Amino acid sequence: MLYKKEKVDKALEDGEIEIVPFAFMRGRTFVNAFVIVDEAQNVTHNQMETVIGRLGKGSKMVICGDMAQIDLKDKRETGFSFLARLEEQVEGFKTASLEYNHRHDIVAPILEVYKTFRD
Repeated sequence: MLYKKEKVDKALEDGEIEIVPFAFMRGRTFVNAFVIVDEAQNVTHNQMETVIGRLGKGSKMVICGDMAQIDLKDKRETGFSFLARLEEQVEGFKTASLEYNHRHDIVAPILEVYKTFRD
């Protein structure tokens, strides 16, 4: 469900929605919360461990990212890629991948050209 800007602004003002930068994660616990970590392909292993460690009772966390858009200098340092291995080792941890391009139809063939160019 999408909300109008006014409703989101009010929820932010009332503290119902909170935006928390990684620099302010330590010492926090998200209790009875729905946590969204977006652009997680650019989160390091240490940052990912920190944010996952903040998950408290009654909470759920969704971690979103695109492995094709890593901006870290060392692409192996992303904590996002590590998450795929957790599903086999941790009961209750689930991953999902998009099966198709959810953007404009022209995007997929353009990205393929970029991929070929990079390789």
